[in-house]
Amino acid sequence: MKKISWLVVIMCLTMIIFNQPLMKLGASLNVDTGITHYQLVVDGVKKDIYTFNKDINEILEKEEIELKNKDYIAKNIVDKKTKIEVIRCHEEFIEEKQEIAYEKEVKYDKEIKKGVRNIVEQGETGEKVIQYGVVYENGKEKERYVKDEKVIKEPKKEVIVEGQKEVIVVASRSNLTAKQVLTMRSTAYTHTGNRTATGTYPGVGTIAVDPRVIPLGTRVFVEGYGNAVARDTGGAIKGNIIDVFLNSKGECNKWGRRTVKVYILD
Repeated sequence: MKKISWLVVIMCLTMIIFNQPLMKLGASLNVDTGITHYQLVVDGVKKDIYTFNKDINEILEKEEIELKNKDYIAKNIVDKKTKIEVIRCHEEFIEEKQEIAYEKEVKYDKEIKKGVRNIVEQGETGEKVIQYGVVYENGKEKERYVKDEKVIKEPKKEVIVEGQKEVIVVASRSNLTAKQVLTMRSTAYTHTGNRTATGTYPGVGTIAVDPRVIPLGTRVFVEGYGNAVARDTGGAIKGNIIDVFLNSKGECNKWGRRTVKVYILD
């Protein structure tokens, strides 16, 4: 022990004379001097410390370094030296406004043509205030979390009415649309001198129908015949059959009995 003590004294003197850290001299002589090399990093400033003291808190106290609030110490070994870094930690609170998207409600209406959409109640965005807690370490943001959230304006729901009524194009050049299409048997009749069931004299564009299938007064488009109005009835016209009016018996014979599509117009 006496030899080691005298050796330490000699090494200390050598350190003073040659400006060599005692720890390096000890390492070159393969002697454990008991001195620890610390690299202290505080507020971005590095400082090398050689000391017998192993208590980090005492080392910081001696260097007049104070830990505040949430400050903490990070310790690790770097290149055979103990790195002590003081992490300056603080928390701030910030507020941020955000929009709240409004919901959309779609209602369906069978009286409106399919594909038509009407906004009956305009939607409005809401607004909320979010308070964040932001944690900083050594001046850099480390963590962000939601501390509080408050709605300051409720969003208003948007209401849309969407048509469901089927629209059938009768002919590309006629600009007619139909709400229903019936496949029916058709015959033809001509002048009899009698009035129709609706009190008019028949003419081209008049058809006889079963009012239980097609109500009187209904506008239709008959395939191969054209536009017509259901104005008449007949004893043989029952169920899924129509009788179209033509100007002569010859035209009626030519028409004969056939299956046609009858478009019920809007």
